[in-house]
Amino acid sequence: MEYANRLTGRGHRVSLVTPGGTVDPALARQLDEGVSLVESRALLTSRRNPLRHLQLALSMAAAAPPADVLVATHT
Repeated sequence: MEYANRLTGRGHRVSLVTPGGTVDPALARQLDEGVSLVESRALLTSRRNPLRHLQLALSMAAAAPPADVLVATHT
């Protein structure tokens, strides 16, 4: 989130793509106004199923808007 906020502070347009249903409203309020929050249709599950992970990856790729640069991080 801090990375996204800093990029918007430098004048960049930023879209933060997350799995559906994973956004904490308190954290979302910490995003700068210039950060667009996009949730995928697929939900993140705790089950370790390769097909579910593939479905999530495809859903997140479909949700991502056109971009010049893509930065993928995981925490």
